[in-house]
Formats: sequence, structure tokens, C-alpha cells
Amino acid sequence: MTILDSLFKYASKLVSSTESVETFRVVSPQELDIWNQVETTCKKIDKHQKSVGEDKSKSAMFEAFQLMLQLFGLHLYIVESSERAEVMDTIQEITTCFSKAVSRTRTNKEEPEWCEVITEVLISLMSKSSHLLRTVSTSVFTKILPMCNTASIQLILDVFQSEDDEFDADREEVMMEEDVTSPDETDVSETAGDGGEDSSTSSDESDDEDEEEQGEEVDENMRATLQAALGPAAITDADQEDDDLSDSEMFKLDDALCAAFRGMMSKNKNSPAEVEKRRQIIYFKLRCLDLVEVIVKHSTDGEHLMELVVPLLTITEASYKEKEMKEIGKKAQTLYNHLTSLKKIPTATVTDLDRATDRVKDILTLSTNAYVWPIMKDLANGLNLMKGKDVLIAAVVGEVQAALKEFLNKRESKYSHTLFQSLFDRQAPLFWGSNSDLLEAISNEGVRVFCRTQACSLLSQLINRTVTSQDNGATWLKFTKSLQVAIEKVSKYSAVNYKAGFLPEFFGVLNKVKTVDKTVVLDLGSFEGISEKFNKDLQKLYRKLVSANSQPAVGVSPGRKRKVSATFSSSDSDKPTKAMKTP
Repeated sequence: MTILDSLFKYASKLVSSTESVETFRVVSPQELDIWNQVETTCKKIDKHQKSVGEDKSKSAMFEAFQLMLQLFGLHLYIVESSERAEVMDTIQEITTCFSKAVSRTRTNKEEPEWCEVITEVLISLMSKSSHLLRTVSTSVFTKILPMCNTASIQLILDVFQSEDDEFDADREEVMMEEDVTSPDETDVSETAGDGGEDSSTSSDESDDEDEEEQGEEVDENMRATLQAALGPAAITDADQEDDDLSDSEMFKLDDALCAAFRGMMSKNKNSPAEVEKRRQIIYFKLRCLDLVEVIVKHSTDGEHLMELVVPLLTITEASYKEKEMKEIGKKAQTLYNHLTSLKKIPTATVTDLDRATDRVKDILTLSTNAYVWPIMKDLANGLNLMKGKDVLIAAVVGEVQAALKEFLNKRESKYSHTLFQSLFDRQAPLFWGSNSDLLEAISNEGVRVFCRTQACSLLSQLINRTVTSQDNGATWLKFTKSLQVAIEKVSKYSAVNYKAGFLPEFFGVLNKVKTVDKTVVLDLGSFEGISEKFNKDLQKLYRKLVSANSQPAVGVSPGRKRKVSATFSSSDSDKPTKAMKTP
């Protein structure tokens, strides 16, 4: 900042010293007017800087405007002639934005805020090859970040949502617009004299001939490719088709044609121009992540941080699909980890509940993609980040519970066990209300055995010592009563359930309950009549559970602790747990 300011002042002296200084190129009057405008605006900024006092946010905003104006003012004498018009337009935009930022007025409600315009300018700087321009861009964005609205943040995030096909579509649209003749041009050609008509006709004929020649060349290349794909089935105009092809032969030809077209498309995609284009797009996105890093590290707006969760997860997911996105995915992963590790998220600033709910839905939808399995833990962290005020907690919990019900009851559910496991492991008290849905699934024999087994695993994940003290133990007492009802129902299940992995998981839930609260006494008498139907391993688990349940809750010998496993498995020791002796 100091160096750039000194350079600008030195350049200002050189420009004003016309008698002793000669420019190495001709400076147009328009360029001089723009330079004088930059100098005038910088002087205004200096006056505003002195008047703001200790208001750091306004002082930083004025520094940002001065930095941009000085930078583009110097570039006016450095850039090539083809870029000077763009630089002058940018200076005009910055000057206008400064006036609106100072006056805090907007002439038209439909026009963007000044912070949105400046953000677009900064994004364009990130596409430049100059390291200085990109450094200034991040510095300016850090200074104006407190003034930025959600639309400004979205402009940056839109960069990562654009795909290659969108760039192709834009390019094709531009080409189509160039080919279309405007009505004015049509009218002029119609009202022209005979000479004009002759010249236009001859020109059109020559253009048609060129297009025909180019079309013939393309057709020949395509014809050769298709003939190679069709083989003997390919016919020329002189040939005649004697017999109709069978269905199997037609299917083979369809596959051959599809392979031929895929090959031609792949050839175009792998051309040097397309490869270079994709490389530039990746570099541009990687540079724009520097702006996202500014938001993560310096923003105090909860809504801004909330908007980053899904895009960063999406970028990380894309890096698992495409190798060329690996570097972007690695940086996005680092920023996401930093975002979710923040000890205190300013969620009190989140006022749009509908938007927060939509972000929760987006995260849950993202979890249904098979590619995000390696980052399922990150998805859980993202949902945990969304909680804050009571209304946000209700939004998060409500969406997760709805997804859990679908996972437990729908045969072709799009959600995975891993997501809920990660959530319950990190925020068991927050999602403790889901225990009723899990118990309902466990108690319902109409639910698939696999889903009931998963429900047992998730319920074990929820149970810990923290939830036992919620609401002074009232919710825990209600849960233990519902669990006893579930025990009665499970004991009446058909014998097919005993051969599956459901009962070991269910016994694991009961054991977890005894582990976190030794005062709970579970009535297992309903299993006595059917325990002989258990296989050998299941009988071991049942005997261990009965032994743990029969131990007294009080009067444990000093210096000795009962060790009851949180979960049971067939690899446990054959010896049943012995009850402690009371003094």
C-alpha cells in the first residue's frame, strides 16, 4: 500500500511536469481526463479518511477505493493499447461506486449495490496473469468485506458452479449472434441500388461456395468415420439395400454409431485448444479460492459463512471425480476444515430461516451422492456448523429427522448410515429427540431387518452420559420406559430375526444403556422362553447381558469397577461377566 501510494505520487509529478518530462508514447486527451479524475477522487478519499476518526470499517473501505484507483491509474500507462479502454471503463466504475458508497444512495433499486460491482471487478482481476493484481484484489476484498452483502458473496461462488459446457454454450451463443443479420442491416441491403444488390449477391454466392466446400470437407471426415463404424452395413448412393436388418444387427449398429460419435467428441475435447482452455479455467477457480479464504478467515457474518458450506463441499466432491480438480479440491478441503473448526460461528446474524433450511437440505442432498462417501465426516461437520440460535437448531434437527425417517422406512432410501452416524457421534444431545424414531423402527417387525439393525447401531451412537441428564433426566426416564416396551415387542419377533445380526445389535443397545446409567434395571424375562432358540454366539451375548443387568447399581466394592462392553460381538470372551460382591 505505501509503495503503491509512493509510485502513484511520483507518477503524478511526472505527468504534471510536461515541460521537463516527455512521454514515451502519445497520451490521448481522454486518458489525461481519466488520470485527472483519479487524482481528484484520491484527494477526496484523503479528506474522508481524516473525517472518519476511529471507524475502522469506513477507513478500510476508503483505503480499498484508493488502492484500486491508484493501481488502475498506473496501469493506464502500462497496458497495451487494446486494454486501455477496459482500464478506463473500470476506473469510471470504481469512481461511481465510491460516490455511491459515500452517499449511501441507489438511484435504481434494480441496479446492483456498489459492493457487488467492486466484487465483479476483483473477480476479473483474479483472471489476470499478474501476481500483483491478484494480491491487490485479495487485499481490497479484505477491506470491503464488512460492507459486502450476500449477493456479493454469491458472485464469487458462482465462479465454481460454472462448468465447461456453460462456457461452450456461451461461445456458441456469441457465434450465433454474430451470424444473425440485424434488421437495420437488412433494410439497408433491401433499399440499396442494383449495384449493391449485385455485389451483395455475388458476395453471398461466394460465401455459400465457401460454406459448401467446408461442409463437404466435414462431411467427408464424418462419412469416413461412420463407414468405419458401420463396416459392411455402410452403403453408398449407388448401392441398394436388398434385405432388412434384424433387431440384433440394428442394436449392434446403434452401439457402433454411438461409439463413433463418442470418439469424435472425445477427439474435440482433447484438442490442444480445449485442454488449454480447461487449464485456464481451473487456474482461475483456484485463484478465486483466495477470495473465499478471505471470507472464511475474516468474515463475522453468519450468513456469509453459511453460504460457503455447500460450495466447498461440492468442490471437494468434484475433486474425487476429476484428477485435474485435485489441487482445487485440496485447497477447498483446507478452507472447509478451517470453517468447521471455528469455535464460535456468528449464527446470531443469520436472519433468513428459509435460507438456512435450504442449506441444510442441500447438505443432505449432497450426502446422497456416492462420490461424497470419503467426505461424509465433513458433511456432518457442515450440518453442525448450521446450528446456532434456537430457530436454526429446530431447522437442522427437523430436516435431519425427516431424512432419518426416510432412511429407516423407505426401501430405496437415498441417504446413508454413515451420515447419521457421524452426526450422532458429534452432536448426540442435539439429535437426542431422534431416539423415538429409532425405537419405533426397532419395535416394528414390518420394517426390514437390515433397517432395524441400522437403527440399533445409530441408537447406540446416540446414547451417552450427556443425554441422561437432559431436562433433569425427564427425557431419559421417558426413553427407558419406551425401551422396555421395545424389549417386549422384540422378544415376540419371528425366529428369522434371531439368525440375522439384529439381536446382537439390539443387545448392544441394552448394554450401552446399562453402561451409561447403572441405576436402570431392564426386564429381560420375555427373552427367557426363547433364548434356547438362539445360536451359540447369541446365547453368549444374552447371558452377558443378563449378568450385567443383575448386578446391583450401588455398593460396588471400592477400587474395583465393572467393565461392561459398549457393544457385543461374537469375538467376545466366552466367560460371562461376574457380579460384584457388595460389602
